[in-house]
Amino acid sequence: MAQGVNARMLEVGRVFGAYGFGLALDRLGLSSLLGRRGKGSAAASAEAAPANFRRALERLGPFWVKIGQILATRPDIMPDNYIRELEHLQDQVVVQPYSDMEKVILANVPNGDIGAVFDHIDPEPLGTASLAQVYKATLKDGQDVVLKVQRPGAKEQIDLDTQVFERIAQMLQRRAPDMAELIDLGALMSYIFTAMKAETDFTQEASNMDDFRGLLEGDEDMERITIPKPFWEATTPQILTMERVRGKSVRFLDPVQGPAEADRLELASQMVRFVGKQLLMEGRFHADPHPGNVFLTDDNRIAIIDWGMVGQVDVRMMEYILRIMLNINLNDGLGVAITWMEMGNPTKQANKSKFISDCQRFVPTIAAADLEQLNFGVALSQIMGFAFKNKITTTPAVSTIGKALANLDGTGRCLSGRISPVDTLIDYFPKIALHHSKRNVSRESFGRFLGDVALGTGRLPEQIRLLLDQAYTDKLKLLIEPAGYDRFFKHFEKSIKGSYRFLGICIVIAALILAHAIRTSFSD
Repeated sequence: MAQGVNARMLEVGRVFGAYGFGLALDRLGLSSLLGRRGKGSAAASAEAAPANFRRALERLGPFWVKIGQILATRPDIMPDNYIRELEHLQDQVVVQPYSDMEKVILANVPNGDIGAVFDHIDPEPLGTASLAQVYKATLKDGQDVVLKVQRPGAKEQIDLDTQVFERIAQMLQRRAPDMAELIDLGALMSYIFTAMKAETDFTQEASNMDDFRGLLEGDEDMERITIPKPFWEATTPQILTMERVRGKSVRFLDPVQGPAEADRLELASQMVRFVGKQLLMEGRFHADPHPGNVFLTDDNRIAIIDWGMVGQVDVRMMEYILRIMLNINLNDGLGVAITWMEMGNPTKQANKSKFISDCQRFVPTIAAADLEQLNFGVALSQIMGFAFKNKITTTPAVSTIGKALANLDGTGRCLSGRISPVDTLIDYFPKIALHHSKRNVSRESFGRFLGDVALGTGRLPEQIRLLLDQAYTDKLKLLIEPAGYDRFFKHFEKSIKGSYRFLGICIVIAALILAHAIRTSFSD
């Protein structure tokens, strides 16, 4: 495999060189990727470079297309003209004959007997992508299903490109340390690899479908949302069998012949609440809820498909996003900037005051906007750009969240022109707040609080003894000078900071509820 990686690295370099990026690779210290044949190629013009960059990624295949799709959500990394071009990024899809795909199916059914599982498979694909093709099928018991089949060799190619990208990232970290400090390549790679896992192992996608179907059970706020059921007896890492959704993408809805506007508004609101529950309560969310992945079913429900790309955030990230949304809604640019810097990581060269100024200038322009015009996803992208300009790193999760929210906005408006996703999400905040308040006063959280306090106070005798020892040995000045001060108090602060963290989120929750009450009273 090592030789395969080296050969693929040269191929990657030559493709970028052929599209006019040889000089850029050379400046980054990656000229070794070009090989002899790639050196000396003409540089792309400024006008042609964005389109050439997209074409190079498409030529290299699915993994690099995924890289481009992620870069399209990172205004902190990519210039605007590149982002506009990358938004048109598409896999170079060639439909493979059913005979090729049938070999994969045969290798993934018991004893290689398709007839033991499926009564019929339509050889004409319903859809094609770079990693898989999708077919209509019928199980032996008569159940109509959709069969997703991985293309032969797709996983092996992804695994190879993963190793290539890891090696290139390591080279960049060594040769461009300033850029590596600002762009967390490790976190970016981790995100990419996690996102690709479910696309090369369909059992992961099936698990995602089951998990999110569980979130819908018994919830009246989203009772008209549905997710196809996977059939595990006919699902393996290379084939995925699921319920067939009968309906059409919301992007093709007829505004005249479709459901009544009030009904469409309710469907859109339930969709927004469901994504809000995923992101802000559960910490796992459909990362690509664009209109093509959302269907209006024949029985007038919303079906969400394609659960291969799922974003994940921890509890603290959920709290940060809540605080950012609250501060935007309350027109508090300083609050947005402070929360963002807590969430990210200012580098040594960070211009914090300029970042605060940028946020204070930008937030009023969106806080004053009509809620039907405001899009949190777009707002997050803009703030990411400010952060990068002022040398403050941003976790890759934020770009995923921004993309998901931006797509959600578009999907909601396909369903109803009257929907304000922001307004709907803010109206759902009280339930989100209640969820977090229950979590923060749970037995486990209270136990952690007591433990943190005990550990913090338990260190007091040790710290006092250290202080007395230093005074006795005439070294007290080491403690009252800045270096000693930091050593003493930062250590103590670290011990007690976690103890009061949950109190802070409770205050945020109270503010959310109060803001909602104020908004409601004014609207009445």
